[in-house]
Amino acid sequence: MQNIAFYIFASISIFSSILVVLSKNTIKSVLFLILSFVSTAGLWLLLEAEFLAIILILVYVGAVLVLFLFVVMMIDQEFEIKNIGISKYSPIIIFTSIFMLIMLLSLMNPYTYGADIIIPEIKGSISNVKVLGTLLYNNHLFVFEIAGILLLVGMIAAIAISFRGQQDRLNQDISEQVNVTAKDRLKLIK
Repeated sequence: MQNIAFYIFASISIFSSILVVLSKNTIKSVLFLILSFVSTAGLWLLLEAEFLAIILILVYVGAVLVLFLFVVMMIDQEFEIKNIGISKYSPIIIFTSIFMLIMLLSLMNPYTYGADIIIPEIKGSISNVKVLGTLLYNNHLFVFEIAGILLLVGMIAAIAISFRGQQDRLNQDISEQVNVTAKDRLKLIK
């Protein structure tokens, strides 16, 4: 029964992930991404990692994607893809994509790491969360910190790209509000 459930969740996840990329409508793309995350959470449940499945649903589907869906719906812009040609960045994109694919395939090779991966055995009443915490904060602390730094750099880059400089906005002048008198606020009409 677990094999059947695995193939169902895996096929839904792969199919919806492909539709995320191929969908021209952004709202449908976000909905397919939600379906992909829900099916991935089902795969986590099959691996008896309930904490990760719940976190995937609560954090990504419940918060991030719903926020993204609201933003997409509020912008209400239809982007039409026309005349996609080869840009000057295409060779860089192709080279980077091939390099990342080779790196991922080499990491998936079981002979690359062999016996170096030490997974603590679950004995008795030790929970999955405790094992995950031990792996992240003891065995793989450096990699975990590097991932956090990369996410921070990505966030700063997104802020820097979207910053449009000083703009004329309505600002609140506190000293002007404090120093106002009754005759400035009230106008008596006879």
